[in-house]
Amino acid sequence: MTKDKRTLLVFASGTALALGLTTGCGPAEKTGSGPVPATAQPSASATGPVYAGLPDPGLQGQPVWARAISGNPRTVCPGPAEDTKTTATRCVLGDAVVLTEEVPGSGAGGEGEPQRFITRLLDAATGKQRAEYESVMSVVPSSGLRTGFNEGSSSPSAVGRWKDGSPALLIRSQPVPAGAPTDQDPSSAVYTMYSPAGEKLGSSEVKNEHPLALPVVDGFVQLKEEPEKLTYRPIGGGADIPVTKIPGGDKPIGPGFGYYTEKKDDYDGKGRFLAVIDRLTGKDAWTTREMTPPSPIAAHLRPGKRADTELLPLSGNRAILLWHAHTSDAVVMTTVDLATGRRVAEGPSIELGLMLQRLDDRTVVSPDGKTAVSQLGGKVVAWETETGRELWRPKAGKDLRPMAQSPGGVLYAEQSPDTKGFNALTGTPLSPYDDIPEFTGNGYGTLMNDGALFVFRTAPAPAEGKS
Repeated sequence: MTKDKRTLLVFASGTALALGLTTGCGPAEKTGSGPVPATAQPSASATGPVYAGLPDPGLQGQPVWARAISGNPRTVCPGPAEDTKTTATRCVLGDAVVLTEEVPGSGAGGEGEPQRFITRLLDAATGKQRAEYESVMSVVPSSGLRTGFNEGSSSPSAVGRWKDGSPALLIRSQPVPAGAPTDQDPSSAVYTMYSPAGEKLGSSEVKNEHPLALPVVDGFVQLKEEPEKLTYRPIGGGADIPVTKIPGGDKPIGPGFGYYTEKKDDYDGKGRFLAVIDRLTGKDAWTTREMTPPSPIAAHLRPGKRADTELLPLSGNRAILLWHAHTSDAVVMTTVDLATGRRVAEGPSIELGLMLQRLDDRTVVSPDGKTAVSQLGGKVVAWETETGRELWRPKAGKDLRPMAQSPGGVLYAEQSPDTKGFNALTGTPLSPYDDIPEFTGNGYGTLMNDGALFVFRTAPAPAEGKS
């Protein structure tokens, strides 16, 4: 979440690509996050993009619609609004698909000539356009490079969230002020956010040394970074907010500004405890000092000693609190409320040995937040987050790395040397896949393949065998 000091490059190669809609018809839009029932559905036109990838275990066989994204002009998906240092992109915004392209011929005059971009909100079910927004970006004469397009999320558009946590599209624009010399770098940009339906949520002008390279977290623009705090400005108006900077640069746990953890000690001989700190206040939201460990852990604790604990992300306002006793190899997983530490469920245990030896921990959660597949220290277990009930574990010698879950219950995973789908509730192996789709909130998934974006209906995970 540090400020991006880079000068950003757009179209250094001058490459331009073509945008073409193949099928814009489709079923009426449905709500909810589950798979859409199979009905008569169009496939890609013979004269347009044709999907040539592997059948995806979480999607139905034929795309509902597709758009070419290679040709002239160039078309891309935006980056994430909260992270301007990643090259990842996001094509989905709630129940919409987002694409950004350069206006043909803009910036043709070279240095000093602004570039113009169009960002389109497309209905995920039909491919029909809901709204479009123009961005203007200027040249940075000190480097001779253009600012903005698809360099992480420091670009004309980005996908993020609004202040209530709902999906929101960010549009950055930096028009050259009237009468200003075109060889000067404007020091301000306008940040505007829109809902998936295309409604304007708020807009603010931001002045900064690098006005197009600022992260946006849940409707707040990160203005500056100081040794112990970050300053955020609400889009749409309001006072700037100082937020505690996380020591070590780790990402916050939970939505919005979130929480971070710190090990503390009362020097009472009981051992250290975990403090969960609210970044908005800089104060402890709760600690494990007086919390009762799960009974399997308590049974292994020395009298008067505390268990070792660690907090990991889960989803929404929930987190995983791990418990470990130094006289045992077992680590017990629990679901807790992030704001209060209240235990929601006691989950399965994993034999890990020393917690400090764990590497590359990850948990992938279903879109409804009810099931998770966790990898801790190379061990994997699937479980229910609201009850703690264990669902399955990989068979001996079949270690896998969970990557994502679909609305229909497909687990995307890496199982050396392959990528393979699994039934997330049973662990039954399914078919291999090329890429992990991005899923909308209304039962569709997107895949990039051979210079085109394809949109499919989601499908439920097969109970057994291949998909």
